[in-house]
Amino acid sequence: MHLVRLKYKKEVAEKTMAFFFEKPTAIPGSAREPSTSKGFKFIPGQFIEIHLGKNQIYSFSLASSPKEKELVITTRMRPSKFKKALNKLKIGD
Repeated sequence: MHLVRLKYKKEVAEKTMAFFFEKPTAIPGSAREPSTSKGFKFIPGQFIEIHLGKNQIYSFSLASSPKEKELVITTRMRPSKFKKALNKLKIGD
């Protein structure tokens, strides 16, 4: 598990938000096929779990390329408890 911070967020379409998180430091051997970028390694198509509090866990496919500087998730903003909490995150959280 990695602790990451929100760098920024923006609306990318009607009721759709992109959340940009810092990349964590890599754990050696943590990805099946490492990318060429430094830090956290992943391959296209992989997903991450975001934990907000103890009981709020949601899985997202990564929308960013392994070569990008941030980890990006994009989601339709529905009125669920998790999505409301995600949208309330402040920069640096």
